This record gives sequence, structure tokens and C-alpha cells, in this order.
Amino acid sequence: MNVKIRSNRYEDNVTINGVTYGSTPVEIMLPAGQHQLSVDKPGFESYSRQMYMNKDSVIWANLKEQENQPQPGKQFADKLTNNRQAPQMVVVGAGQYRVGFDAKQSVVVDQPFSIAATPVTVKQFGEFVKATGYVTGAEEGQGCTTLENGEPKQLLNHHWRKPGFSQTDNSPVVCITHEDAMAYSKWLSTQTGFNYTLPSEVQWEVAARAGRESDYWWGNDIGVGNANTGWSGSEWSNKSTSPVGSFPANPFGIYDTAGNVWEWAESQAPVARGGAWSFSPSSARVSERLELKSDLSANYLGFRVVRQI
Repeated sequence: MNVKIRSNRYEDNVTINGVTYGSTPVEIMLPAGQHQLSVDKPGFESYSRQMYMNKDSVIWANLKEQENQPQPGKQFADKLTNNRQAPQMVVVGAGQYRVGFDAKQSVVVDQPFSIAATPVTVKQFGEFVKATGYVTGAEEGQGCTTLENGEPKQLLNHHWRKPGFSQTDNSPVVCITHEDAMAYSKWLSTQTGFNYTLPSEVQWEVAARAGRESDYWWGNDIGVGNANTGWSGSEWSNKSTSPVGSFPANPFGIYDTAGNVWEWAESQAPVARGGAWSFSPSSARVSERLELKSDLSANYLGFRVVRQI
């Protein structure tokens, strides 16, 4: 039987029953019966099919471009309306990682993902509020929790604009409930057409560890000049949040994974990761987790987002 094979690409490669016939267009004679055809080209999804020959045929192979998967470490920011940008994202590659206490647990990340380089800032959250008119739980009357002498205290007139200390546009937004964080993530998804959400605990810890197995990505001691936690010697310790990016990024290029603010993460029970400006250095160890009520709003609690690739 005569078979003609065509495709929508030049310089592809036709293989039938394991034998290569060069680039399309190809015309060959085959015996009646079943044959395995594939048409391949680098950068394109392979066209593969079983063909049953009982008469002369023409086969059209439509080769589709492979999705451009960003490489680990690549940084990008999606565009919002009015020439604004979504948070700067960092790609974390698929692979096997160590997580948990003393990095004893092995996990496999099947698909690469991107995570925000910093917690969401006051400016970024403010753009969302301005565009949507969103009102946070704290602003609706529940107020914002703070710690005084280690005990929680509810400040009814405090919220993300007024957390109890001075902040700049580049400070991490705080006094944010889980619902508030999800509302911002959904807004980003609507604005960009990509799926933004909160990181899972595994995603958060893989990104925060940056391939390291120590308590902090730089070692097992908090040291000096590495993070904003309570009693760590920074100018913000036990006073307030610090502007995002005030301390070095980890090897993946991600900032503030230890200290500054606890960050909401997705889990079976509401949980936050990372420690904060008003908590002890040990709370900022990468394996530490803080179980919370989902409606909690606190001036030591913020979030960062992930986006599917």
C-alpha cells in the first residue's frame, strides 16, 4: 500500500516500525497490516500513532510546540492591568528534596512551580484593595492580634493599614487572614489568567530550604544579619517587620524565608511557616510550623503566593 506522510513543520523526522525515513513529505510503500508511525522534531510534541494499512493513505501529522517550561532559578513577573506587575516569582524545579525536622523526610516534587521571591507587600496588597474594594476581616471589626509579653492581645482598631508599628510600601502586609490571602490570590489569577494560590507546606519548605538540610538555609545558628526575628540583633527585632529583601536571599533567590512574618501555607489544618519579627529565632527554623485558626489576623502574620507553571 502507498502511504504519504505530511506535517506542518520542516526538518522533522519520520520513523515507521523503528526505521527512519527522513523529513516530511515522505511517500513509501508498506505491506497491508498494522504499522507504528512517529514524527518528531526537537521543541515539539511527538506525533505517534498506530496505523492500519488496507488501502492507499495520506497521513497529516500536526506537530504542536512544547510548552516553554522555565528553568529552575528563573525569575519573572506577570503583567496586571494599568501597567502594573504581579509579584516577582522564582521557579523551583521538580525533583527529590529533604524536608521536616533535621531534613529526615524525602519528598518528590513532580512538577516545577514558581513562588514569590518575597512576602506580598503593603503596596501590592493595596493595589488589590484599590481595584476591588476588598475589606479584610480585621477591618470588618475583628481587629488584629499582637503579642505582649508572649501573650496574644486583640487590637480592635488595628488592621493591615495600621498594624501597630510604622510600615512602608515595601513592608510585608500583615493582619491578613487565610481568607484575605486567598482573595488576593484569586484576584491575581483573574488578572493574569494563571493559577495563583498559597503554597503547600512542601512547596514552602522546599523553596525555603533551597536544597540545604540545616535549621536555616545558611546554617544551624541564627547568627547576625541573616533575618528579622525576635532577639536576633537586627534593628527591627521585637519592634516591627522589616522591608522585604532587607536580608540576603537564599540560594534559590528567595527572600525572607526565615523571620519577618509568619506566612500562610495550605495544609489539612490552617498553618503558617517561617517565624516572625516578634518570635524567637528557634521559631524561624525551616521545619517549624505554627497551627492557627483560619480567621486569625495578626501583626506578625502575612503570606506569599505560588503560581502553577
